[in-house]
Amino acid sequence: MKERSRRRLRRIGRVLRPSPAARRRSVDALTEGLESLERSIEAQAAEIRGLRAEVAALSAPLTAPGGVVDTRNPHYDQLTAEVIERVLAGGGNAIDVGAHVGDILGRILAVSPAGTHVGFEPLPDLAAELRRRFPAVAIHEVALSDAEGEIEFHHVVDSPAHSGIRLRRLESDDAEVHKIRVRTARLDDVVPLERPVSFLKIDVEGAELGVLKGGGELIGRHRPVTVFEFGLGAADFYGTTPADVHGFFAERRMDVSLLDDWLVGKPPLGLAELTRQYDVCENYYFLAHPV
Repeated sequence: MKERSRRRLRRIGRVLRPSPAARRRSVDALTEGLESLERSIEAQAAEIRGLRAEVAALSAPLTAPGGVVDTRNPHYDQLTAEVIERVLAGGGNAIDVGAHVGDILGRILAVSPAGTHVGFEPLPDLAAELRRRFPAVAIHEVALSDAEGEIEFHHVVDSPAHSGIRLRRLESDDAEVHKIRVRTARLDDVVPLERPVSFLKIDVEGAELGVLKGGGELIGRHRPVTVFEFGLGAADFYGTTPADVHGFFAERRMDVSLLDDWLVGKPPLGLAELTRQYDVCENYYFLAHPV
């Protein structure tokens, strides 16, 4: 009787136990379902980033019908000037990435006239004007990135400050954009690694992470106080996340703060707070500094 029961149980087990082929079909079906779900989540995440950028643009104060300005820019400029005063008061070398018309370079030279300073500006006419205004500064007509080469660059004619490697979200749908070819370079290949750097500014309309990666050795070696732009409507067009930026600096024993917080000695931002600031567009200028 017991043997008969055991045989019966074995037969039932063989019926209930799926064959290798059946198990493979189940695994394939589950894998396909997971991949489909992942694609759906990624699409929703991209849509959310786009909506956040639109909210940020709409949240800026209106000054005239059809005209939108962000009143934070003058505030960030003033804070950056105060940071430069603090960092370069005793002299030192500085780098300005995305020098534009030279406002920051002018401040750097005023505070540290004897320093060895470098500026980067990919737009030819702006680079030429910077060379004329600042003959003592090495001006490089390149777009800094994480690789050397040549790339298509979007020149926003009516608003050159919004020009970049990728076309970011613009305030006007009618903006005139010219595509030009520019050279790219790595910061580590242009500035001698043995040269001390006290201050670094990066404003490249969303391409900040490429600049950082291309200068990872120099930044890690000297850990300069770094003022950088990082916000929705620009950085998300490069796929950059707060975790990318926070992680880059953390690997080099650097914290990330708001500019005004750093100036008054407040604690730095953790990853969660940096992410919140980025997600709600509360601030888009930050400062990295040695731990």
